[in-house]
Amino acid sequence: MKKYEEYNALDFVKDDSFRDWVRGKGGDEGFWMRFLQQHPEKKADIRQAELLIRAMNVAPESLSEKEVRQEVTQFLEKITKPSDQDVSTPVRFWWQRPLYQFAAVMACAILSFGAWWAINVDEKSPLMSSIPALDNSLAETVNETEGFLLLTLEDGSTVKLSPHSRLKYAPKFTGENREVFLTGEALFEVVKKKEPFLVQTGKLTTKVLGTVFTVRAYKSDNRVTVQVRSGKVSVYSVDEKTPNVMTTTKGVILTANQAAVFEEKEKQLSKTLVLEPIVLRPEAIINHYTYDESPLPQVLNQLEQAYGIHFQFDNESLKNCKITATLSNESLYDKLNLLCKITGATYEIVDGQIIFDAQGCI
Repeated sequence: MKKYEEYNALDFVKDDSFRDWVRGKGGDEGFWMRFLQQHPEKKADIRQAELLIRAMNVAPESLSEKEVRQEVTQFLEKITKPSDQDVSTPVRFWWQRPLYQFAAVMACAILSFGAWWAINVDEKSPLMSSIPALDNSLAETVNETEGFLLLTLEDGSTVKLSPHSRLKYAPKFTGENREVFLTGEALFEVVKKKEPFLVQTGKLTTKVLGTVFTVRAYKSDNRVTVQVRSGKVSVYSVDEKTPNVMTTTKGVILTANQAAVFEEKEKQLSKTLVLEPIVLRPEAIINHYTYDESPLPQVLNQLEQAYGIHFQFDNESLKNCKITATLSNESLYDKLNLLCKITGATYEIVDGQIIFDAQGCI
């Protein structure tokens, strides 16, 4: 098995699978994505190798891959070794030979790699979507597919990156925080550690220690939403004048099945519920639960326990309301609508809670 972790730039250039991947001709994309994530120390060699392969694309069609490899290798050896030849002897200089001209172009490209990369590399290339960027040594993964892309970060946390989304992150988390930068949408399953995990979107900062939540921040939406599946999440709006300062007066605390919505136009952060609340305690409610003349407060209390959402209602005014119904696989909102239809009540969602309003029963 090839030991890619020991490869240098030229070794990568010689590798058929790597060349095919860079050129978009197939290759084991999954393997190279994993390799880049597991070996961030190889980023410089891989970048140089891509540059070299791009240079190969301008080679005369008459050159075979074998000839290219031979010429590049010989050229690099020649420029790193002193010549024993008498300078007075008339020779045909190496740069006058066509193949060496081509090799020289590629080698010079390697030697001037930093400047060339900053000016010319296409940000949409296969490698640019997964290798650490030059700024602040952040890695960037872009999902340009129509499916989900699963990433595993250095701390063991996983990210399910939605289509047309991108995530920037440190190959290795250091310092007081584990910080990532999201454009688009992603589901995060964060491993619990003492260092807070921060998701930055430019408008909102989401701070957790260990939990499962989704952040949606597409530029076209003009809003940012955070939905919590489990655990506790702090969400703060970011002041454009002081982007590095988070204040509690601009933040909300979310628990499971709660959500935060930041409207960019109004610069307003509000707390609500997720679109599809899930049952957090299956033992608290049976999937097909039949109520027979059961007091309405009892039903609401069971729903509260099952979904972990606080219900606010007047127990005294509802104690004589009896419910005869079967609640099965309906969504929480469908269950509430059924109860409202039976009792003539209404409900609204306020600050992540459900306010159930009924003046007795119909």
